[in-house]
Amino acid sequence: MSLRILCAMTLLISLGLSFPVPFPAQTSVANDAYDQGQYGTAYQLARSLAEEGDVEAQVLLGRMFAWGRGVPRDQDEAVKWFRKAAEQGHGLAQSILGLRYAYGRGVPQDDTQAIEWFRRGTKRGNAVAQHNLGVMYESGKGIGKDDQQAAYWYRLAAEQGVPHAQSNLGRMYSEGRGVARDNLEAVKWFQKAAQRGLPQAMHNLGVAYLKGEGLAQDDLKAYAWIHLATQFSNGGWRTREVHRQSTELKTKLENRMTAKEVDKAERLSRKWRKKMSRR
Repeated sequence: MSLRILCAMTLLISLGLSFPVPFPAQTSVANDAYDQGQYGTAYQLARSLAEEGDVEAQVLLGRMFAWGRGVPRDQDEAVKWFRKAAEQGHGLAQSILGLRYAYGRGVPQDDTQAIEWFRRGTKRGNAVAQHNLGVMYESGKGIGKDDQQAAYWYRLAAEQGVPHAQSNLGRMYSEGRGVARDNLEAVKWFQKAAQRGLPQAMHNLGVAYLKGEGLAQDDLKAYAWIHLATQFSNGGWRTREVHRQSTELKTKLENRMTAKEVDKAERLSRKWRKKMSRR
């Protein structure tokens, strides 16, 4: 049975987390209109504010042009507004601009520029930039491969609650790369990310239960977490491999467990899922 720890080494564009952001009143109205799908109103409000130098409005305009919401999709225009905010020191805009250089979206692909903008974002304490810089160090793209630096930046982002960084830090502890191998620390970070709904971390927690590394060996809990990983992953490119490997491991577990044990494990996974939804 293949017991492989999976990575979550994907560059992030945003957190997907609900950290409070203190918008000025007018910018808040524009963001609220955008969130409610009132894109025309959002554009009119954001455009005038952005032209006056409001960084949050500039980021909102960048998002609208990037996704074609309320305006024709235009990556050059998106980059223009993200750059304006980034040059004013907006941490998330700096990370977004770095991501665009990393993937060559609206700008020529340039890992050196990507790293430069990620670094600027980290100086603002932006967790997305911290995570992304960790990915660049781990992959060695545009910079010398350095697992210690990767673990350092993953930790900073993980402590700010970024699930991908938490899972990656757990993986570094599990494999003893960039940090001393420590199964207890690995499990701690896998648990944090799994409870935030990250399928890679759910899979890794299931593997930890199967191996009995960092916690007591338990096939039922292993199955429950791997079952959740199959549910939280999908056919998208970010989680396709997680879904494939979790589904394969789940099938192998089913073949060695009784029907009663499988039923008990699935009930446990439903209980955990309900608990996660209340967080």
